[in-house]
Amino acid sequence: MRKILKGLVLHVVIYASMNSWMMYFNLNQSPNVIWFYYPLILWGIAIVIHTFVYLKWCTVKNDALTLVTNQFGNTFDKYYLDSKANRYLFWKWSLLTHIAIWICGIVMIGINLTIMREDISLLTYSALGWLIGVSIHGGCFIVVFKNVQRFLSWTAILHICAFISSSILMIAINILNPGFPWSAIAIFGWGIGLGLHVILAKFT
Repeated sequence: MRKILKGLVLHVVIYASMNSWMMYFNLNQSPNVIWFYYPLILWGIAIVIHTFVYLKWCTVKNDALTLVTNQFGNTFDKYYLDSKANRYLFWKWSLLTHIAIWICGIVMIGINLTIMREDISLLTYSALGWLIGVSIHGGCFIVVFKNVQRFLSWTAILHICAFISSSILMIAINILNPGFPWSAIAIFGWGIGLGLHVILAKFT
């Protein structure tokens, strides 16, 4: 618990100092364009979730240990299982934090575009572009959750996540900018490479 509390305190200190500096910089260097509230709010979500995990640590850790123990049984000693549980918790809660920040960030960008009377379709690029990072983060969680060890296997999982989310973005861009269907060619070409990657991961 002491380590978790130290991590939370350090997180809060860095959050307060960095956001104070960004607020000062924004108001002094470019007061006509206010942007400091983005990191203030979005990073604040991470602080809230970090605080929740600390307050519920005993329950959260016990649930993770139970899951890991059921997955591996008595194959490994308690120190190995404990490290596996910690790794699982890190990727689980960092992914949930990333998803929460992504959703809130897209809402904030949408509100900002509406207030500035900008083309709301610009939100599509932000939402789907950011989704690529979220999906790869999700792939990392799958690798940890499934305990995928082999290099070709876990890289194939990340490759699939990147391919699906990037394909969605390319299709959206192609639809918003109609003309030559370049997205189909890009997706087909990339799909060949992904298929080879998956075949190598499965049969080598």
